[in-house]
Amino acid sequence: MVRCLRLALLAALVSLTVPAAAGAAGWSAIPTPSRTGLSGVACPEPSWCMAVGGWQRRLTAATWNGRRWTPATAPVLPARPVGSALTAVACRSQRACVAVGDFATGQHQPYHPFIEAWNGRRWRIQAAPNAPPRAPYRATNSTLAAVACPGVRLCFAVGRAVAFGAGAAPGGPLIERWNGRRWSLGSPAGSGSPLTALSCTSVRACTAVGGFQHETGNPTANNQQVTYPSLVERWDGSTWRVGSLATPAGAEGAGLLGVSCTSRAICMGVGDQESSVAGILGADQAIGGVGDGTAFSASGLAYPAGVERGGTAPPQTVLTAVACTTSVQCAAVGRYEATNGALGPLVAIWNGTSWTQTVLRRGPVALTSIVCPALGWCMAVGDGIAERWIG
Repeated sequence: MVRCLRLALLAALVSLTVPAAAGAAGWSAIPTPSRTGLSGVACPEPSWCMAVGGWQRRLTAATWNGRRWTPATAPVLPARPVGSALTAVACRSQRACVAVGDFATGQHQPYHPFIEAWNGRRWRIQAAPNAPPRAPYRATNSTLAAVACPGVRLCFAVGRAVAFGAGAAPGGPLIERWNGRRWSLGSPAGSGSPLTALSCTSVRACTAVGGFQHETGNPTANNQQVTYPSLVERWDGSTWRVGSLATPAGAEGAGLLGVSCTSRAICMGVGDQESSVAGILGADQAIGGVGDGTAFSASGLAYPAGVERGGTAPPQTVLTAVACTTSVQCAAVGRYEATNGALGPLVAIWNGTSWTQTVLRRGPVALTSIVCPALGWCMAVGDGIAERWIG
């Protein structure tokens, strides 16, 4: 009887939070405007979303009105850009969004953090300081990967800072803070890995996570080495403190690439682990884990149906973004590579007990961002595609 009442209550909540014309249950492809290259999405409500991205040296944006995606006023390009990108966006309302990414002003020039704000009519660039160089290097490559605004006068943007000229080195975390007037460099407590995702439940509770696979050597010469530094950082209202991720059993290394917190003490993290298959190091397997915002434990997720397609290569799966409406309902997105080399988007649903992963055959693309503003409703974008989930 109690279970029936709970199911009835859940059905009632879904009917209240999901628009009546939401569509069929499950994942469905949503057409996006051509040449938008959307990579980040934010939805204050199911009837309105803002997505940002880039396409061939221009920045793009699109809005969702509950029925379709349409082009929005394009973000402003920085002065004399050679390359620029917007990778993530956060919106408090239809008239208040912040998008982050990076730009460079020359082919052999370092990348700088890039931030724009939306006021409901147009975009405006906000100055973002670059991380200072470390000797003996003279410049820093800085990129921003995630943004969250837990208060009107408080936003954080996180990403990566690596010495310009250090090649594929992992680098370290980059944190920028908005105080209502300007952006300034934050003070990350950890090092050794960039930050790729950020979730805040209040101005006194934010969690940032990240990981970076760094491979050297050659597997055919038996000298391949793989390191996978990861990082968890927790904001308590005054300072950032280092957290932890317990490496899953049997993994050579692992990192959380996405995080979503539903309360101060309950967060879900997703990412991937590096394992050995048939004696060869280099098989990625998606992971999912629960934490209190500071300490996380995670485990590998079984490879989903659809990745075994002939061929001899091990399957590869990674989840790069997650969004939770409650502690028992989360959706995550990423990418997969099948055993025959076929690529495509990977999606997953958490029901409070386990993950169910699904391979989508949408072509050689990936999903990079997801948001779930209402119970049973999520929107994901990436590589010029969009997927909506109704549950």
